Amino acid sequence: MISKVYTIMDCVAKQTGPVFQAVNDEVASRHFETMIHSTEWKNDFELLGIGEYDDVKASLRPYRKPKGISVSSKTEESDNAETL
Repeated sequence: MISKVYTIMDCVAKQTGPVFQAVNDEVASRHFETMIHSTEWKNDFELLGIGEYDDVKASLRPYRKPKGISVSSKTEESDNAETL
């Protein structure tokens, strides 16, 4: 199966963290939101798609350049939600 490979850019440190796999951008976005949920510096991080991995052939195909992945605003909405 082909999965996509991602990393998280720390825009302040100007470096990326460990890579991880997900079946698509939406699942990667969900993982990203979970990872940054508890930090007050959410805007300091960016989710990047960096390639594809074929687990049958054990081969990695990098993209020519990292692709910024749009992340939904559910995390921000839940942070700003009013509580009873």
